[in-house]
Amino acid sequence: MTQITVATSPEEKQAIYRFRYQVYVEEMKKQPKDADHQARTIEDELDETALLRYITDGDQIIATLRHNYLNVTSIPAYLSQRLKLEPFSQAFGEGAVSVSSRLMIAPEYRNSSIVGALVLEAYRDSLERGIQFDFLCSAPWLLPFYTNMGYRRYTNHFLDSEVGLQVPQVLVLEDVEHLKSMRSPFYRVARHYTCSVFARNWFDHTFQPLQQSRQLQPDQLRWDSNPPELKTVFQGLEPEKLKQLLQATTIHKVRAGETIVQVGDAANAMFLILSGNVEISHRVNGTTRTVTSLSAAQTFGETNLFQQSISPEQAVALTDTELLIFPKPAIAKLTKVMPSFMCQLLFQASHAICSRYVPDISQERSAQSLQQVA
Repeated sequence: MTQITVATSPEEKQAIYRFRYQVYVEEMKKQPKDADHQARTIEDELDETALLRYITDGDQIIATLRHNYLNVTSIPAYLSQRLKLEPFSQAFGEGAVSVSSRLMIAPEYRNSSIVGALVLEAYRDSLERGIQFDFLCSAPWLLPFYTNMGYRRYTNHFLDSEVGLQVPQVLVLEDVEHLKSMRSPFYRVARHYTCSVFARNWFDHTFQPLQQSRQLQPDQLRWDSNPPELKTVFQGLEPEKLKQLLQATTIHKVRAGETIVQVGDAANAMFLILSGNVEISHRVNGTTRTVTSLSAAQTFGETNLFQQSISPEQAVALTDTELLIFPKPAIAKLTKVMPSFMCQLLFQASHAICSRYVPDISQERSAQSLQQVA
């Protein structure tokens, strides 16, 4: 039987730190600077004053989430600047602001209701604490997940040396209308509370919604400015199916020169280029080889779709680029509801993998054969 608990003892916290290590280092093959490889734990300065929730199944931790409240936590300057926390804390006070992080789920529970139970409990508690804004950062391929929960873009993304491209997002906890429109699970809780519109109005007035991450609408795929090759990708897809597709994906804009995916990222998503050019480089036998740049209607990130692995590729925008992100869970769902379209898209993805890797493998084997002959 699963149970949500707030860690209070040193033993509970150490168990959480070990669980993080299992997920982040042993599973995802990351090498974070805060990892203690001898103790097999991940712990950092935010843990000292954080509220740590975790879920157990039997005697095993299967999920955890960290919350830091600004009125009891000193947020590092670099993180405060990246999240642009100052306008919020100045307008509403530090007691109205929190930061969520370290959401980790055991692999076998990622398609269960565990995540929902954990974040709903955190949301309910935050409402009762008077929190108005909760902040987090995520990789671009997680944007659909957090967008559907009600989080929104409000500032620019940044490149973290450890975890790659990160997108700051904020949840306006009492914006019931937005939660309802997004069909957020938080709405089921919020509707039972008396919520003010003050924070929502202030946010809407202060921060113009960024268009770097958004959901496409069906009619937007018929813009004259869209490349002809892009239109053929969606040609023949029924309007209702197209709507389902676009609700499960997210558009993300990157500027020329920005890194989208780094070698070693756990990038569990496929990217379809809507406009612009992206350079893909990958490693073969420890060396890095750069392939021809990709353009509209081409995909990358496919290597992570078929097994849990870290990215062997680096993707860098050569020009200002707009991407349609297909998270791995969304692909699994869409394959069931629109098998013909997804079969075509995944066939294109497999062809893209071959075009980037098969020549290198063939060259490698040829070189080995020549060495054997010599």
